[in-house]
Amino acid sequence: MYHSKLYSCKQVDQSIFQIKFQGGSTIDNKLSSEINDNTRIMSAPIPLFSKIHTIQVNCNKIMFCDCYFFESVGMFCAHMVCVCKFVANTNNEVFTGFTHRDIVNRWTSSYMQLVFKLSTPKHIQKYYDTLVSNDIKGLML
Repeated sequence: MYHSKLYSCKQVDQSIFQIKFQGGSTIDNKLSSEINDNTRIMSAPIPLFSKIHTIQVNCNKIMFCDCYFFESVGMFCAHMVCVCKFVANTNNEVFTGFTHRDIVNRWTSSYMQLVFKLSTPKHIQKYYDTLVSNDIKGLML
């Protein structure tokens, strides 16, 4: 959740948020010292661009980010944290973070311990297979 401090959020539509990378002083300092250490780079242009991520919220209040971190890894991204903080701040609330229910089941310790053991009873393995096949689609806002 630390990286969410490096982003700014704005709401562009009722269900669409844009998250822009603002950078941080440690990243900028590393880059400038790297450039100063290598004199051959001094004449090379440094590209200036900004990456804007978009988060859409569907009718069930589930967030989908265009970085696809949740879809690929199964955990929330810094962009989702930034949106949750923005919405909480707008509503004069404090965002306290996500819970264990906000990650996919394959990351839970009970799943990792029980599903791959040969000694685990078949009905418990079937239970976890059902859980994983009906996993959450995204984080709720």
